[in-house]
Amino acid sequence: MPIPNFSELLNKVLNGDSPALEQWLQYTESNAFSAEEIKQTIDRINAAEEGLQKSYALYLNALWNLYGIGTDKNQIEAIRLYEAAINLGNSHAMNDRALMHEYGLDGNRDIPAAINLYEMAIERGNTAAMNNRAYMHQYGIGGDRNYLAAIALYERAMNRGKTEAMTQRAYMHQLGLGGNINYPEAIRLYDKAINRGNTEAMVKRAFMHEFGLGDVTNYPEAIRLYDEAINRGNTEAMVNRANMHRYSLGGNKDILAAIALFEKASKLGDILAQIALSQIKFVETNEPQAPEQSVKTNGPQAPEQFVETNAPQVPEQSIETMGPQVSAQSEENTPSGNLANISMLILSGFITAAGIAAIAIAFTVLNAATCGIAGVAVASVGAALALSGIGLFATGVYKNTSTNSYPSLDVVDTMVATH
Repeated sequence: MPIPNFSELLNKVLNGDSPALEQWLQYTESNAFSAEEIKQTIDRINAAEEGLQKSYALYLNALWNLYGIGTDKNQIEAIRLYEAAINLGNSHAMNDRALMHEYGLDGNRDIPAAINLYEMAIERGNTAAMNNRAYMHQYGIGGDRNYLAAIALYERAMNRGKTEAMTQRAYMHQLGLGGNINYPEAIRLYDKAINRGNTEAMVKRAFMHEFGLGDVTNYPEAIRLYDEAINRGNTEAMVNRANMHRYSLGGNKDILAAIALFEKASKLGDILAQIALSQIKFVETNEPQAPEQSVKTNGPQAPEQFVETNAPQVPEQSIETMGPQVSAQSEENTPSGNLANISMLILSGFITAAGIAAIAIAFTVLNAATCGIAGVAVASVGAALALSGIGLFATGVYKNTSTNSYPSLDVVDTMVATH
């Protein structure tokens, strides 16, 4: 489908128009360009003369080499083009190159170089760089934690309309980072970002509704926001909504709907979704063929209200300690938010596996003595089901109470790497 008013959009992008650049990056991330639009862009890039248009032509060319649009993916060429655009003063190229340095996306993590480029971009008013540098202050990357410096940069960026900064500042209010917990202000900023289409804000606000943070539990509103984020491709929303289906939160249990969402998120690379699918497959594969009456008599039958009332209620004081604790001296070995989640998942997996083994053995011995083979089978699967559920719930809460803010590639609220 052709991009509306493409020639006008391209002209605005080559002249540094921020809203146009935001649209452009969204199209780039989804590879929405037609063959004719790609040809038109390449012709304009090649025809760009020195000055402003040349710097943005280099920047667009770098982006497309990075994403493999109109050419094969070529990170080395992308870096060369970014550097050329930086030499012409392009703040968006500075931000993107800084991001590569910060995460070692070019194979060499260089925090000082990242900070230098972020600061150069900030001096030129780049809100994405403000957001990314604020995050470094918040988590002590490249120095000590400095909540006040983080807040100053987030507020500077959000006052210029940066929805990522609104979302992250709201998150700090929610957890009481750099000040007291302030749910009303967190909600106000989340809602402001949501009104501008930020899916991370939708997920964070939905989570507050789901677990009654700042107000009473509101499943319908949580579902509405998760569904809106899902429609925009947010995998975290897919996983959270799937868990609501799986554990009867806000409606009847619907394992098929849960699986469909887990599969959708899994195809997009979400680790929690992949683990959930493995757990479900394990349970289905190892489910014993026990007589129906034995299952009802001996299996651990958790009533619906048990699942709902025992869903993880996150205490306010524990939220911050569950988030990524990054010390300055350990920054070089500190994974990004998603890697931190993976580490937590691995730990949870070990705990769950050990728990399943221990409880299954105990149930097996007990039921073998009292109920025969059917009791053995039922006890083993019952323990596996219970502990698998606990493990996934624990990792789900960790993911939703840790920072899942995305660093800003240029002017948009999404990126291939994560903070």
